[in-house]
Amino acid sequence: MTWDSVPSVFIRWEGARIFDRYRWATWRGTIDIKRGHVERYAPWGLDHPAKIVASEGPRRMRFDTDTFGDADGIEFWVNDVKRMDFAIHVEIPNFNGGTTIDLHVNGEMLETHKGSVSFEVGGIGLKLVVEQLTEQELPRDIRGHLQVALHPGLNGIYLRARQQDDHRVFTSPLFITRQ
Repeated sequence: MTWDSVPSVFIRWEGARIFDRYRWATWRGTIDIKRGHVERYAPWGLDHPAKIVASEGPRRMRFDTDTFGDADGIEFWVNDVKRMDFAIHVEIPNFNGGTTIDLHVNGEMLETHKGSVSFEVGGIGLKLVVEQLTEQELPRDIRGHLQVALHPGLNGIYLRARQQDDHRVFTSPLFITRQ
């Protein structure tokens, strides 16, 4: 499978404002398709009827959702990822007195950034991500090395992973003593 044969682009927004019961982040915005052709789209992660993803014509999508640490998004099936050009405008009215993001992503940027472009907002994992999805089966096991910065003495660290379908796994704390 080559990079440009993947017919799907996923735009997602995720995270929470703070570690608290009132942690939600409200995401309101539009996605304008400046170039390329979208064959179809599907909302993703909308777990409540009040969350909205709607078409405002052939080249504009509108969304109004809340995330509580989870992710919401839209998957776009396209003819040619390289020819796509998205202009994304997002407002998070309940974060830092109101936060606005304007992100422009095209197929060339996705290729340059190995299939994923993201904008870190802050908070607890608040970010906007545009990524190309693959049709290939993803690995079930991960092996490798991880370097961590440790303070002197006992350190507790957690490992967290997110699958493509947004299921997550967390380890129990791993305690490491640095001499």
